[in-house]
Amino acid sequence: MYKVCYIFLGFFLWAVTLQAQKENQNTIEQQVADTACVCLSMIDTNTIKTALTGLKMQCLSKAIVKNQEAINKNFETEKRREEDLDKLGIRGSILIKVQNILTNSCPNYAFFEEKTQVQRQTRH
Repeated sequence: MYKVCYIFLGFFLWAVTLQAQKENQNTIEQQVADTACVCLSMIDTNTIKTALTGLKMQCLSKAIVKNQEAINKNFETEKRREEDLDKLGIRGSILIKVQNILTNSCPNYAFFEEKTQVQRQTRH
């Protein structure tokens, strides 16, 4: 009977730990996305027309730099770091996830994306 309780308790603690790590992962990417969205919202419309892509990447880079300590802490586990390095590297992995979050939650990012599409279509 005690073995079953210990096994169940061990499994439960393992599951709780995994869930906490997953929530922490989502939190850091959301935190970077929020920082980038604030940066994008501070850019005026006239400036957007002149340096569209550069400004978007500048805000994304600033958001990563501003949250670098939290990113390092989040990616400290060897498993998480290896998983992301196998893909695109930590920075690339974060950028993709952050852009996906921004697409759904930041109207300013959507505006940038819309203007980028218009600019691409007028070039061709």
